[in-house]
Amino acid sequence: MRQRTKWKGRNILAFIGAAVLSLSVIGAGTTYAHAADASEKEPNDEVSGATVISVNQKVSGVISDEDDVDWYKFTIADPGALTVSFAREGETTQAVWWNVYLYAEDGTRTCYINSSFDAQNTKPSSPTVNVAAGTYYVKILSDYTYACNVEYGFTVKYESAMDTNIEREDNDTAATANSIEVNRTYYGRLSLKSPYETIASSRDVDWYQVTVSEPGALAIEYTHDATASESPYWHGWAVSLFGDKEETVRYLELQVDDGEEATVSSESVNVPAGTYYIKVSRATEGVTDTRYGLKMNFTPAAGTNMEQESNDGMDAANAIEVNADYRGRISLETDIDWYTFELTRPSDISVVLSHQIIDRNAQYWNVHIYGDNTSDEYMDLYWSAFTESETSSTTPRLAEGRYYVSVSPVKELFAGTHWSNVEYTFNINATPVALDCDWIKRGEKYYWYEGGVRQGTMSDAKGVM
Repeated sequence: MRQRTKWKGRNILAFIGAAVLSLSVIGAGTTYAHAADASEKEPNDEVSGATVISVNQKVSGVISDEDDVDWYKFTIADPGALTVSFAREGETTQAVWWNVYLYAEDGTRTCYINSSFDAQNTKPSSPTVNVAAGTYYVKILSDYTYACNVEYGFTVKYESAMDTNIEREDNDTAATANSIEVNRTYYGRLSLKSPYETIASSRDVDWYQVTVSEPGALAIEYTHDATASESPYWHGWAVSLFGDKEETVRYLELQVDDGEEATVSSESVNVPAGTYYIKVSRATEGVTDTRYGLKMNFTPAAGTNMEQESNDGMDAANAIEVNADYRGRISLETDIDWYTFELTRPSDISVVLSHQIIDRNAQYWNVHIYGDNTSDEYMDLYWSAFTESETSSTTPRLAEGRYYVSVSPVKELFAGTHWSNVEYTFNINATPVALDCDWIKRGEKYYWYEGGVRQGTMSDAKGVM
């Protein structure tokens, strides 16, 4: 490494700057005050010789020749948001450009910021990136020889994410997901975080986890600021809701386009109590410092006519009343919603199912009514996606007793499975009938009625008691 002599008086400034450097690291929730101005300290051409600086501190430096590189080093105790503001301070009439990079502690393997700044100060700051606690490096070099001997100034601006609703890095995996609360907005960014100094190779992913203590409906509400991307590859976000860390149970997937400021919401899914995982990633390659907002809206099912998961089996069926509306939702391709109702008198039964119209010529809901088990079946009907409300075409006459209803996706032998997480509303209409000298079959038995009262069980349909 060769030594260089910069402007006269620079070494004195460097000495003074180094003497007043201060970095306060006092644990979680650390507040970084604006430190006194500082200057680079040569030689700082390599990572190992980086000038130590503080966040929120004005730092001055100069590129002495076209081979000069200035390295700086700082540490933050908490996760937070970093932005590099940069400006020309020396006089020049040339077209001067500087390249500024922000690296993680590994030196040059993980790049968070890659920005260029000109002498006209047309671009005052870099993109903002959310980073983990740790040590970081700033690398500054000349884009052209004209930047030589032109003084620059920069500040690494820092905002702590502790005790706030700001994303906390590293949260690149489900195992390191940020814990969030329902019905509250959290703000994050998909940072550059590239193994190279290029915006097209970013690999940042943000994970969150949310726990609900009771059954209810979850929905994604996603907002973003106006996008000011410099990358032709940037086309928005992909937001997914999973029921596990392994990404095998996907409840929702929301595609959000970039562009003007917007709020986009997903359909709801009905879920049981438990922990759920949200993954925010890029829809395509690219990078932007555009801030996004994530809110998991939750509506408890208790005390409402909403189904309560898990009700995927007959033994976990939700108890309902006849002649009343109930709301449900098929949340997964494998989901089956079970309900159970009691008849106190023989009744003629019909089912009304309504839903938002889906613009597809397909059947999405299969409704069964059973007795004590699935071999004791009284109804097997399909409801279409393009009919807003439909009443069952069959009206079985059922004896008094307990019955079970299942609502499931439609499975076709050659066309696969048709289903939708659009909410449905259904009603088991029961009209009591007075039977006199008549019978009703239930399972393998025949019930005989006289004067509207069941008299006994028949051995066959001929009325032999």
